[in-house]
Amino acid sequence: MQGVILGSQFYLYIFVPTLAGRATDILGGKWVAFAGTLVPALLSALTPVLTRAWGAPALITIRIMMGGMHGFVYPSLFSLYTKYFPVEERANANAGLSFGGGLGSTVMYLLAGWLVQTDIGWPMVRKKMKFDLVFKVFLLSSGLLCKHTPRRTVVSTLAVVRHQ
Repeated sequence: MQGVILGSQFYLYIFVPTLAGRATDILGGKWVAFAGTLVPALLSALTPVLTRAWGAPALITIRIMMGGMHGFVYPSLFSLYTKYFPVEERANANAGLSFGGGLGSTVMYLLAGWLVQTDIGWPMVRKKMKFDLVFKVFLLSSGLLCKHTPRRTVVSTLAVVRHQ
């Protein structure tokens, strides 16, 4: 059962990127990436309640839905890269995405495993997930997702920041 629960996140994940590319073309990369991270945060916050009520089938269903939504994130970010990064910086942005995603997952998995074994336990892991949710709501309410940022190189952005 543990293998089914752990692997269930990838049941939809392998099929979704093609749909995500089309959704990104229609809706725009910002909103698809936002939904691809917001919905899993909501599902993660609801996981303890739903799992207590319906057990392992609920957990498997939640993880399938989370994997499906995570499948929207990377295609939408690649779409955003073509819009916001100049050609000469896209390779660095892609490398940053790959490295940052792997590093963040590794650190969170290590911390979550350690926290679960301590007296702090699952509540602290859930608080991290709720922080993600609050941060995403802040992004939406602050209008940061709605503002258009013109293309700039990293060097020109740093120059603007230094002179302010």
